[in-house]
Amino acid sequence: MLLKSIEELELKHSRTVSNATEYEGSVSTRGSRDGVYDWFPMVQRFTSRFLDKIFQNEELKKSRIILDPFMGSGNTLVACREHGKTGYGVDISPLFWFITHVKISDYTHADFEEANKAISNLRRNVSEAEVPTLSSFKRLFSRRQLHRLIALKTIAYNLNSKASELLLFAMASELIRFSKAQRYGKGLRKKNTIESPDIKGVLRLKLLTMERDLKTFRENSKSKCEKLFPLCGDARELDNVINPLSGEREIISAGQVDSVITSPPYCNSADYIEMYKLEHWFLEYVKSYEEFKKMSYSTIRSHTTLKNENVEWRHFVVEEICSFLEKNQNLWNPKIPIMIRAYFDDLHRSLGQVKRVLRPCGQVFLLVGNSSYGGIPIPTDLLLAEAAESQGFDILNIRKIRRLTTSVQQWKLMDSENKRFLRESILTLKSN
Repeated sequence: MLLKSIEELELKHSRTVSNATEYEGSVSTRGSRDGVYDWFPMVQRFTSRFLDKIFQNEELKKSRIILDPFMGSGNTLVACREHGKTGYGVDISPLFWFITHVKISDYTHADFEEANKAISNLRRNVSEAEVPTLSSFKRLFSRRQLHRLIALKTIAYNLNSKASELLLFAMASELIRFSKAQRYGKGLRKKNTIESPDIKGVLRLKLLTMERDLKTFRENSKSKCEKLFPLCGDARELDNVINPLSGEREIISAGQVDSVITSPPYCNSADYIEMYKLEHWFLEYVKSYEEFKKMSYSTIRSHTTLKNENVEWRHFVVEEICSFLEKNQNLWNPKIPIMIRAYFDDLHRSLGQVKRVLRPCGQVFLLVGNSSYGGIPIPTDLLLAEAAESQGFDILNIRKIRRLTTSVQQWKLMDSENKRFLRESILTLKSN
């Protein structure tokens, strides 16, 4: 059953919806090495292939300053460096800031050498060390591996800043490999098979790969542009962001940005702080459960662990979907309707912030994925078009990139009419 309001919304935007065959195969992160873009194994990252195609857009060729308000692992800024653009990126997570900072920084052979020597100084047997409070460390790591990793982290803190960054980054990017965990759609789960890879060997290979990738990246880059600004802050409050290197507030002025390339969290109940909790705790960006919960609560409300349930922007389609779901006894979490309302309220607010910093006639390239609950599709691409119109954007097009899948349970609940909404799309918006 397709809800009448979704049918009406689809009809309203039918002229702007089309297939984007030129992006076919460019979004998936599986199956190919991607150089610097691939340094941190974040499934939700942009690929270089996708960004190369985006940067072929005539509007982006003319743009000088690019913003990504949902920076994640920083690949938009990596692409800005490669294509000679000034780039601003904002993320609420200090871990993702650090990942981006390392990926867009320059390092010498001496920096890599110092990091490698530090790995050699790791003894086979190390003394007991203070383990992070998070119980997952004791559950998901062998005692020996965990203490060796903590000992190496202590060594890293005593290196020069560049070598320290490289070693800490390598450890964070390979951390889950040293554990008994694997990532899945919404978090971590314990693996059926347990390996115990050699810490020294894995990290040496990681650093060697990073050094080679960086050399290739420099050779292929069109410009030596160094005007790249990864910042910590909230996409809903772009007037209140911090540069962690200086500790000072960074101003993104009204009308300063030429174009925006971004992909907000999807409305799929995934909490990225939870998903990357081992890395947040290991690098000490959170040191207590209270800090951890506070960070999770502060993110875009795309997950059911949300605390603030206030909603200012409401849309009639969202309301009909949520009203229908509230009567559904088979929802795996009764907070899902609350999450959906809050999610679109948050993205409406963030689009307002983007509108403020974007120059007149500037464009936004927004990659989004639809989802489904209780057999009902959540047409995120169409609803974000509505939110964008509400904030003063013109909708240039909604391009369908690929079909998405969902859980077996959801798939069985959906009929063919609803399944067609399971897709990933690029919205192109224009500031009027």
